[in-house]
Amino acid sequence: MKLASYACGEWYRSSVSGKVLNHAVNGQAIAEICSDGLDFVTVAD
Repeated sequence: MKLASYACGEWYRSSVSGKVLNHAVNGQAIAEICSDGLDFVTVAD
């Protein structure tokens, strides 16, 4: 499952592969997240 970020009034999900997030106890992969393509200058305003 790819996680989405809420930025600038809309949900954003990168189209490229990102970092795999693992469960803290059993190490199983539970999600993937990537901020590639987000305009952080606009988000910060």
